[in-house]
Amino acid sequence: MIIVKFLGGLGNQIFQYVHGRKLADERGTFIASDIHTYSIFRERDFILDKFQVKIKHLPRKVINFLSKPYLKKLDQISAIKLYHHFIEEPQNEFLNLLSSKNLYLRGYWTWNAYFDDFVENVSQELELKPRFTSKFYLKNKEQVKSVDSVGIHIRRGDYASNTQYNQYFGLTPITYYESAIKLLTDKINNPIFYVFSDDPDWVKSNMHFLSDAVFAEDLCEHQDYLEFDLLKSCKHQIIANSTFSWWASRLNPNPDKIIIQPKKWYNDQVAQKIYEDKKAFYQPQAIII
Repeated sequence: MIIVKFLGGLGNQIFQYVHGRKLADERGTFIASDIHTYSIFRERDFILDKFQVKIKHLPRKVINFLSKPYLKKLDQISAIKLYHHFIEEPQNEFLNLLSSKNLYLRGYWTWNAYFDDFVENVSQELELKPRFTSKFYLKNKEQVKSVDSVGIHIRRGDYASNTQYNQYFGLTPITYYESAIKLLTDKINNPIFYVFSDDPDWVKSNMHFLSDAVFAEDLCEHQDYLEFDLLKSCKHQIIANSTFSWWASRLNPNPDKIIIQPKKWYNDQVAQKIYEDKKAFYQPQAIII
């Protein structure tokens, strides 16, 4: 059993799921989830279960039993060998040395080298469950798929309102979107732009060059998981420095897709250097500007 402690929003949840699924597949076992964090911190919801993922949810009592302090204590008692190891992200290099089928993973795992060769194996699992889609939404989705649609993700939210997040991540500048739109307009004859943003009013007031774009929240019944699915369904994407739109573009099945990705992902210089050196969010189809 590979236990994954899920953290963050949908994009982060997908990183954690795919990483855990690969390890489970390699070891001939399954994924179980620890989602207790979402009952404590209400800023985000666990919404990965709206998709066709293969996860078993563990009761809270089991999670308490498998908590980190308890595991560390067991590690110190050589006479008692329980079946598991606790692995945090900085310790990822040890995963290949562990043959155990039972691991507890905590981390964000936002480096596609962990699992890039495995994504196609789970792409169907990252499709929405039919019961979470309405006729209204499916009609809008078919419309998006029928045109030369370009999904534009503009993330603000906590990147704008939270000082710590702003200093670490920063906001993708308006000039990036202007350049990306010009580039795509030169490559696509009749692009239809769809805007996906957690602050559409700000976009309408400050990005007037998007005045003819379609704003997606009305097409998606104001549900994050529908917005993700619709963004993924666009033929091309202009993504933000966000795992949400990164995964939407990564899972876009269009073989001729064009992805525009920001060169600057972090304000933090150390994180930015790692991003550049490790090509942490590298996609072969992406144009980095």
